Amino acid sequence: MCFFYKCNLKKLSKDLEDLEAARQRVNHSIEEAKSNGEEIENDVLNWMKEVNQVINKVNMLHNDPNHSKAGCYRWDFPNLIYHRHQLSRRATKISLDVTQKLQSGKFDCRVGYNPRHQEDFVSFSSPSPKDVLLASRRSFLNNILEALKDPSSHIIGVYGLSGVGKTYLLEEVDRFAQQLKLFNLVVLAKTSNIEFILEVIAEGLGLKFDMQSIDARAIRLKKKMKGKENILIILDDICGTLDLQKVGIPFSMTDSHTGNHNKKPTNFKLMMSSKSKENLLKMGAPENFTFRLEPLDDTESIDLFQFMVVDVVRDHRIKSLAPQLALKCAGLPLAITTVARALVNKDINYWENAVRQLEDVGPEEIGASVYIPLELSYNSLECDEARTLLLLIAVLGFQKVEFYLEVIIEMHNMVREVALNIASKDKHVFVKRPFSNDSMRNCTNDSFRNCSQIILNCDITLLPQRLDCPNLELLVLSNSKFLLEIPDNFFEGMVKLKVLHLTKFNLCQLPSSLCCLSDLRSLSLFLCVLENMEGIGALTNLQFLNFFGSSLISLPSQIGELIHLKTLDCNQTGLQEIPPNILSCLTELEELKCRNFIIWESNGTASEMESPDLRQLSNLAELRQLSKLTTLELMVGTDDFPLDLQWMFKKLERFKIHFCYHLMEFYSETLNTLHICCTNAHIEELMKRAEALFLNHSSSMALENVNQLNSDGFPLLEVLRIRFDSSLKRIVDTHLGQIFFPNLEKLEIFGLSMLEEICRGPVAPNSFRKLTTIEVINCFKLKHLLSPSLIKELSQLVKIHVSGCGSLEGIVFLNDNYASVDNEIIEFVSLKTLELDHLHKLDNFCYYNSGSSEITEYQGLEPLSSALFNSSQVAFPNLHSLTLSKLDVENFWDDNQHITMFNLKTLIVRDCENIKYLFLSTMVGSFKNLRQLEIKNCRSMEEIIAKEKANSDVTALEEVLFSELKSVTLTDMKNLKTIWHFQFDKVESLAVKNCESLVVVFPSSTQNRICNLERLKITDCPLVEEIFKLTPSDQRRIEDTTQLKYVFLETLPKLKKIWSMDPNGVLNFHDLEELHIHQCGSLEHVFPLSVVICCSKLNHLCIGDCKEIVAVIENEEFIFITQQFELNALNTLTFKDLPKLKGFYEGKYTLACPSLGVMTVLGCPSLTVFKTQEPLMLLQEPLFVVEEVIPHLERLDIMIKDANLMISQTENIGSLVTNLKHIGLYRSENEEEAFPRELLQSACSLESCSFEKIFLDDRLLNEEIRLKSLKLSHLPKIYEGPHLLLEFIGHLAVEYCPSLTNLIPSCASFNSLISLEITNCNGLISLITSSMGKSLGKLEVMKVKGCNSLEEIITVENNVDVGLLLNLEVLVLDSLPNLNKFSSSKSRIYLPLLVEVEVSECPLLKIFSEGMLSTPNLWDIKRGELYYPLVGSLNNTIGDIFIFEEFCRSEERRLRSDER
Repeated sequence: MCFFYKCNLKKLSKDLEDLEAARQRVNHSIEEAKSNGEEIENDVLNWMKEVNQVINKVNMLHNDPNHSKAGCYRWDFPNLIYHRHQLSRRATKISLDVTQKLQSGKFDCRVGYNPRHQEDFVSFSSPSPKDVLLASRRSFLNNILEALKDPSSHIIGVYGLSGVGKTYLLEEVDRFAQQLKLFNLVVLAKTSNIEFILEVIAEGLGLKFDMQSIDARAIRLKKKMKGKENILIILDDICGTLDLQKVGIPFSMTDSHTGNHNKKPTNFKLMMSSKSKENLLKMGAPENFTFRLEPLDDTESIDLFQFMVVDVVRDHRIKSLAPQLALKCAGLPLAITTVARALVNKDINYWENAVRQLEDVGPEEIGASVYIPLELSYNSLECDEARTLLLLIAVLGFQKVEFYLEVIIEMHNMVREVALNIASKDKHVFVKRPFSNDSMRNCTNDSFRNCSQIILNCDITLLPQRLDCPNLELLVLSNSKFLLEIPDNFFEGMVKLKVLHLTKFNLCQLPSSLCCLSDLRSLSLFLCVLENMEGIGALTNLQFLNFFGSSLISLPSQIGELIHLKTLDCNQTGLQEIPPNILSCLTELEELKCRNFIIWESNGTASEMESPDLRQLSNLAELRQLSKLTTLELMVGTDDFPLDLQWMFKKLERFKIHFCYHLMEFYSETLNTLHICCTNAHIEELMKRAEALFLNHSSSMALENVNQLNSDGFPLLEVLRIRFDSSLKRIVDTHLGQIFFPNLEKLEIFGLSMLEEICRGPVAPNSFRKLTTIEVINCFKLKHLLSPSLIKELSQLVKIHVSGCGSLEGIVFLNDNYASVDNEIIEFVSLKTLELDHLHKLDNFCYYNSGSSEITEYQGLEPLSSALFNSSQVAFPNLHSLTLSKLDVENFWDDNQHITMFNLKTLIVRDCENIKYLFLSTMVGSFKNLRQLEIKNCRSMEEIIAKEKANSDVTALEEVLFSELKSVTLTDMKNLKTIWHFQFDKVESLAVKNCESLVVVFPSSTQNRICNLERLKITDCPLVEEIFKLTPSDQRRIEDTTQLKYVFLETLPKLKKIWSMDPNGVLNFHDLEELHIHQCGSLEHVFPLSVVICCSKLNHLCIGDCKEIVAVIENEEFIFITQQFELNALNTLTFKDLPKLKGFYEGKYTLACPSLGVMTVLGCPSLTVFKTQEPLMLLQEPLFVVEEVIPHLERLDIMIKDANLMISQTENIGSLVTNLKHIGLYRSENEEEAFPRELLQSACSLESCSFEKIFLDDRLLNEEIRLKSLKLSHLPKIYEGPHLLLEFIGHLAVEYCPSLTNLIPSCASFNSLISLEITNCNGLISLITSSMGKSLGKLEVMKVKGCNSLEEIITVENNVDVGLLLNLEVLVLDSLPNLNKFSSSKSRIYLPLLVEVEVSECPLLKIFSEGMLSTPNLWDIKRGELYYPLVGSLNNTIGDIFIFEEFCRSEERRLRSDER
């Protein structure tokens, strides 16, 4: 009896675990369906309800008190039998219910369905404070969605009063655009901060920036977006005019001014909101796609207000007041909801007082309708602390508050405006925002005299000598541009100052007046240069000292005098030295943050001085005095930490401690982090509480598994990263049912040469239960990754990445101990990303080893197939992205329809040389959600989709398409002859590169299957002769219409025709917007006549380096009547290096381009660009009439002879070139034309110039012209007289100027220069001298390439220190064979803002500078395609790279010698 009783309960417990796992799996599917906007099927909801009931029954049974009476006791025998019998029967009955629910819970179809929307309009659900049931919002939102669907829309704008609901509306657009699948990707950014917008968009695109300048990030983002299709970017609450190019969006802000709204990228759309309609129009939003969001009407306002206070208005005394209050809010949802929330728990007196308050008038610039309700809400806050915190957040800005409090804060801009107004009025706070320029220039001392707080987040170019603010307690100066110096007496008049925050200031010498701030409690110096900090010891009441991101090489000894200091933050400062006896004096210190490569000094004995490790110990021992320390962030190069500090570790609440110098990585700013190379007793104490653990080069620990480090199973650990270990054989050795890693989310394994498996033995339940990511790289002995027992625990696993594991035979390991019931399939229920790379032994996802050489059926599973994925073994119901690279398998899928990956969206296949085809035609329907397909370097692949042998089933499936496939990319496909299949009918983007066997891109059989194609890019295909092979059809009544917008053709040497025949009557190309053709040496014409006539939307036409082109349009029938071509949308025209081009058309024609804004005609000697004054009989017509095209141009690049011809044709050239912002003038080899000085001197709006083979001097330009950009190329000599035009240049590029020996003449300066690029100037030995470099104080980007004689960038002369380049952010040194150092200066060099360094092909560069160097914000160095993490200083890292590469070169020479 006891046996059956226990067995039944044990079986029930096992069944319950399975049922709970099944419920969790279905629940994941439900959540996934809901996130996709789907409704859940009723049978699924009913099943979930019934399962919950059954589980409750089981729990009740387990908690039944009769269990205590059913034990094997010697007395009370009748009760024993009775209770056991009853409990056993109940267990058996419930077990049957559990089994039934398990069987019925295997839903074959998806758990959700897409609800039908009437005409795809938005349907609103139950009311809520946000999505109110309001007719105006419903219709407005539907109008926006219709505009997004409109193919002619590119930029859409929404404007309206502050608080009218623009943010909520854009959130709804985001939600419904995804729900209706209008776009592949929707990114919403709620800020005007350029850096934050870049981060948000990059995150949406899956792009990581690391540390780069804003300009570099924008360029990378723009390139990334060009590779994506159908993107919607939403920018909310744009203040002022945002330069879209700065955030990587390639929309031209000038399009709206030039009347051209067609010059837009075709692969994505932009939506913006702003208070001002004018702002949106300035940024290119067309009038017809700019919508005003109106306030709510009276009825809607009352309904919303009453909904918010529904419980309160039941009081009849309050009920009559609610409509009055609602109508006082002017129809603004922000005001209505704010007032309602403030009154929800208040009595009648408060309501009556609120009615009286709303009668008042608010500040004119904000408006009473918003100000008074928000002020009422502010006053309703419960305590002064809450009101003070609200004002502080508004005043300081989110980023600073988030940095200090480490929380995410959101605040409506209008709320911040009101808070700032309250602060200014009641608290005497002065605030200037980022869009204010030089806020202090026009401010007198009287402006600040009564201020208690001053916050300037703006461009500051000048500070007053002294600021008299006797009541000032908080001062924030955040300079957004270059580093500024502070006058010595600046702080004398602010003796009550308690908080000082400075960003981007040059503090090489602290102002002496800083000593006056004896009451200062908090000092933050961000992104500053700090050298001589004498005087800081006078700040004796200082409690908070933060140097984050500043250049600080040595900690000043006077800091030891700050005995009240509680927080010292030296993170990311490049700090290298801490003198002795400083830390030990800071006995009140609670937080010490010092994550830097520090050279510890010592006050010990001489013997101690001889040992670097002992020197460190002597200073680390000072931590013994810090008894109040609760937060410690430290990097220590020694593993021998003082043992008597173990007590301190026990008191630490937060820590990030790095016990080795190999790598400086911290996964999260919030996790307790430990990075070790070895272990001892006190480190074990930290290990128990670590939330992120990095083991690096840990072979000295001689570990066989990680659980040897923590007997408790790492219960708190969230991140585990192990790199370069030669002893570990497994991560976990499971035994006795112990739970390991219950909270681990990310597991990274790299370079574990002896690793054989992740887990040995069965995995205890709840181990690895939160794991979301597994990455395993270069573990050469690993044969399998996961066991079935481990997979059962991985219900939250989202990503698997395995690479470079040469012995890996399978991801999942199966053996005879694995029991499968009813052919149960192994499911990865949450897995969304799977990446398998460089796994040459992998032939099946499931690896089976029965202990014998013969592999047959085993434990209910079908025999292993030769395919990588067997649908009868493993399923990935939620897999979105699959990457397969460098695998030796011949087939990826078995012959069954592969329904196990039906949610796959992205498939990338690279370097799989044995694959002959990717899909069978019968499989296409199983990948119905596939959106992106990329195939590269699969040399054996002959076709993408192979036809299966004819049978009835195949016939039935013949017309199945990839219904969601939008993008196909094919690269380096040697044997692929056919790239387009009828299954690609819905594809919108096709990119083909280096397909050696391809002759015709689209055969005639596919001409009615390309109608949805929008983007086409064909490059580097040596045999391609035609793009569109067309055949006429007598039966065709209506021609097909294509959606093709963008065509890019490059390096197609045998291309003879783009269209094999005139497509008129077969296909029309009405939507063509951009055509780029380069290096197509056999092409003679571009367009058939009918295509150009119909191309009303063409806005880009760029043709270059096509030696045989004689005319753009072919005249096949030799029509001699004059053709009129009207390209009304054409904005950019480029003809470059077309030696045979004679005209636009082979015949008489006129060409009208009223929207032309950018024109480049270079290297076309046979083409007459402009019409002459007197009519001449010419075989070819000139391209343009000067008076028709020049007045509209903004950019013009032409040959000098054409410029002179243009000038000669008009009496007043100055009246025609008033809109020109850029002029480029070029001279051919043998040309001796006079320079068109009149053209340059007449262009009064000129901002940039490009000159090639032209003698440059100041006389070329009008003295009033202020050039922002200048490019000089192939100049025979450089004028070295006064260069007045250089004073204002922001961007300078010089290339192929061999006569250039000195970049900056002694009589010139570059005071405004922001970016400098020098290329192939072989006369340069050094770039600049230390004295001349003083004028480069604003330089942010420096790129030097291909200068063969260059030995040094900065040469020191007359012992002048290199106190320059403080604003440098990006440095690129490329192909400089004689460069041996950046600077020979022995002084300290500070580069506080440097975030990006790229050094390539500089074989002699083994040191950056001879002096000490500070680059606190630099994390790595790019060398070719590799990134080297910064170890120690930039000098050390450059030296290490030099030694490593020298070793590689010597090894290569040795190997070549051995071969000989």
